[in-house]
Amino acid sequence: MNDLPTILIADDDRGLVEAIAVRFRAEGFRVIFAYDGYQAVHLARTEQPDVLLIDVNMPAGDGMDTLDRIERLENLPNCRLIFLTGEHSDRVHKGARRHQAFAIVYKPFESSVLVETVRRAMDSSRTVPHVSCSEAS
Repeated sequence: MNDLPTILIADDDRGLVEAIAVRFRAEGFRVIFAYDGYQAVHLARTEQPDVLLIDVNMPAGDGMDTLDRIERLENLPNCRLIFLTGEHSDRVHKGARRHQAFAIVYKPFESSVLVETVRRAMDSSRTVPHVSCSEAS
């Protein structure tokens, strides 16, 4: 059994996923990743991550459709959700509220901002959703 907090990164940008994975492993997290919506649903079910970082626009099920499928899974009560996106739109904000996302982090972002956002999400209560927006300065 692994006692490290687990992050599932779901994004079709392999370079970005690898960079995020390196940073979070250095911060003491177990990192798993999916490059499309189908993989994300499977890994959410089998790995039960503590935090899900999900891109809004992915192949094989965009982030919103993927989240609809993940939310139907059982046994994910403590999974925190953070959107990763370059899309600034009402659709993203409405989706974040509907899926009770902790935050929206806009691409491009500083890795320190993402790490801090994940740490705050892990310290928060799932029953009190909080949507904040972070951008690199």
